[in-house]
Amino acid sequence: MTHQRLLSFTVCDPKLVSFPMHLLLQNPPTPAKPLCSSSLNDSYLILGSCNGLLCLYHIPRCYVALWNPSIRFTSKRLPTGLSPGEGFSTFHGFGYDAVNDKYKLLLAMRVLGETVTKIYTFGADSSCKVIQNLPLDPHPTERLGKFVSGTLNWIAPKMGVSDEKWVICSFDFATETSGQVVLPYGDRDNVCKPVINAVRNCLCVCFFDSRKAHWAVWLMKEYGVQDSWTKLMVIPRFVQEDSWPWKLIPHD
Repeated sequence: MTHQRLLSFTVCDPKLVSFPMHLLLQNPPTPAKPLCSSSLNDSYLILGSCNGLLCLYHIPRCYVALWNPSIRFTSKRLPTGLSPGEGFSTFHGFGYDAVNDKYKLLLAMRVLGETVTKIYTFGADSSCKVIQNLPLDPHPTERLGKFVSGTLNWIAPKMGVSDEKWVICSFDFATETSGQVVLPYGDRDNVCKPVINAVRNCLCVCFFDSRKAHWAVWLMKEYGVQDSWTKLMVIPRFVQEDSWPWKLIPHD
């Protein structure tokens, strides 16, 4: 725990600060002082992080690179092939391909009305190639894909369905192919305002159940295995009950 850090990027005065996690988890928490402060001017965008590495996009020069803030190491720059102002990111994600022992970035850019999706591979044999027909249109609700078990994941409206349905779109870094993860059975037809994230190195989804009128939090304990979806808790509507204005009900 003492080696884990929380990284925070400040906007007004662009810099990256690092805090030791054990100070933030004490009860009461000890006010944490930055362990280090590294200048990141407003020319950079952070496209993701994995295993202590940050994936950066340099806006004026249109290249991507990896940066280790602990040892101040910067990887080889990979040009995006764009000109300044030519395109903007529609969705992206960064992670580790354990099968091929490579760090990779998936970056989709909107250029002249068309979406161009590329995958960048970092290392001694760095490369970039175009990924064709990636089925992430309509676009995900959030740009940043959540990295879980070698895959990137986004929540998006399901294509070809008139009423509001949702699906988790995935991209496998090892095979460089796309797929879908189905939401938990029973609740998936009543999903409103879904959000996904990575919790305990597992895929997690939180959404409002329109039929039961409560929030539900589910965790996929084994990635890609539908039966491993486990409901962690439900959060009911705010209802006055005795002296409690609201309550949180854990779900076994």
